[in-house]
Amino acid sequence: MTVYIVEDDTAIRQMESYALENAGIEVQAFACAEELYEACSKILPDLLVLDIMLPGEDGMRILSTLRRSRKTAHIPVMMVTAKGSEYDRVNGLDEGADDYMVKPFSVLEFISRVKALLRRCSPQVKSNRYTLGCILLDDVSRTIQIDGQDCFLTKKNTIC
Repeated sequence: MTVYIVEDDTAIRQMESYALENAGIEVQAFACAEELYEACSKILPDLLVLDIMLPGEDGMRILSTLRRSRKTAHIPVMMVTAKGSEYDRVNGLDEGADDYMVKPFSVLEFISRVKALLRRCSPQVKSNRYTLGCILLDDVSRTIQIDGQDCFLTKKNTIC
């Protein structure tokens, strides 16, 4: 999982990056919209952490640009900003942000919210396969094989 951070304050950008990297998340951090757009032209992130008050293009405009593009509309965005009035929070969420945190914030809560967005927006379906002798059960695909041959069952089997 890769998270892009756009934050012009170096100390906050480093703190957010450090916290996520220590949580096992790959991070790329940028100070402005131009750097973000250049990175997105190469590789899209799994999540974007975005400040609002940025030099040049502000975070709300970046969010609007991302949501209008078919290529980036699906990327979850978490706003992390000092703009904390009810109007700002509601506006950010209504404009397409998936989450909104106000600075100053708890680093532990920040990490938890990022992980929750990654879980929700990038589900990882893992196949759980179980074997017992010659029987193979895959509980995701809901299939059973006996000696390598598919075993077809009715929707509801009863044991007599």
